[in-house]
Amino acid sequence: VGYLAGSLIGAPFAEQSGERNTLILLSIFTFLGLLAIITQSQLFLFIGSILTGLTLGGVGSIMPVLLGIRYGATNISRLFGRMIIGYGLAGLIAPGIAGMLFVYAQSYTPMLFLCIAMTALSLIAGLVLGKLTFKQSVGHSLGLNRINTLED
Repeated sequence: VGYLAGSLIGAPFAEQSGERNTLILLSIFTFLGLLAIITQSQLFLFIGSILTGLTLGGVGSIMPVLLGIRYGATNISRLFGRMIIGYGLAGLIAPGIAGMLFVYAQSYTPMLFLCIAMTALSLIAGLVLGKLTFKQSVGHSLGLNRINTLED
C-alpha cells in the first residue's frame, strides 16, 4: 500500500517541494516507520510498514526527478543506472548481513537499530547538505555540469 502510494505521489511532490525537502521528508518517514516496526505492536508494525513502503516506492519515482533538477535531463539515465546498480548490490549484500546478525542475536532488533542509525545519518546529511555549497570539482568528478544547487 505504502509502496504504491509513494510511487504515484513521489515525483509530483519532489517537483513541488524541491530536492532537499523531499530527501529530508523521506528520511523522516523511514525513521518513524522503523521506530514503529521495532515496537513489535501489530498496529505499529502495519503503520511502520506503510511509512517504510511509502519511502521505498517514492525513491524510485523521485530520484530521476531530482537528478534531472540537479544535473539536467540528459544525465538522468547515466546517473540513475549507477544508482540502480548500487541498489541491486545492497539487495544482494544486506540479507546476508541481516542473517548473520540474526544468528548472533537471535533477533532482528540489532538490524533494525542499525537501519535506524543509518536513517538518522541520512537525515543529518540532508539537513547539512542544504547549508553547504558545492564546488565545481564535485560536478566535475562525476563528469557532469551542475545546473541547480540545493535550496536552503
